[in-house]
Parts: sequence; structure tokens; C-alpha cells
Amino acid sequence: MSVVNHDGTVGYVHLAKTGGTSIENVLVSLGWKHLPRPPFKKSHIVGHEVMKANIPTLQKSYSVVRNPVDRAISYYRHAVYRQLERAKENNCQKQLKTRIPAMVLGTLPHLSQMESSTPINV
Repeated sequence: MSVVNHDGTVGYVHLAKTGGTSIENVLVSLGWKHLPRPPFKKSHIVGHEVMKANIPTLQKSYSVVRNPVDRAISYYRHAVYRQLERAKENNCQKQLKTRIPAMVLGTLPHLSQMESSTPINV
């Protein structure tokens, strides 16, 4: 998200995967205001140009940039992590939908009904 100072003369455009959330948090704690996401995109050129077009008092705007290769690797790792988290969540939801109702309805064997003499190989 982008932020602007109290009098609208200086702005900050947050670019994804550049550590911008920390900078935003500090600026907001100093009294800067968040701008609505649309039309302020997380793209460097568009973000600054659109910000200037929508805030006539804006004199300067800043962003933090990062080595493009490092940024791409970070973005990829983040995407893979999110995919894994979604898969875990979906699997957990599937388990809840099938196992919990089965236990509630009594279709799964109760622990006392299971054979205690079944060996467990480790």
C-alpha cells in the first residue's frame, strides 16, 4: 500500500518483496496516511505517476528497490510457501469433513474396539 505525509507533499510507494511493510509501519507511526490501493498499484512507475496525478500537492515520492534476481527468488519462495500452506489447509479441511462427521456418527471404530495386541513396527 502507498502512504503520504500529513500535508500530501511526500509519498512512499510500497513495492512488493522489498521490505516495504516495515517502512510503511514506521511512516504510519509518524502520522503518514495510507492511500486506498486502487488506483495506487504496487508497480514503481505506475504507482508514482498515478500518485502524482491524484495528489496535486505531491512534490516527491520514494520507493525501495531490490536486486531483481533476489526479488524474483523471494517472490518464488513466497509463492511456493503460500501454495504449501493452502495445501495443508485444504487437506486439514478435507480431514475435518470426513473424519469428524464419521467419528460423530460412530462409523469409525472407537479406541476400545481396536485390537491392543496389534504390533507397531518402528
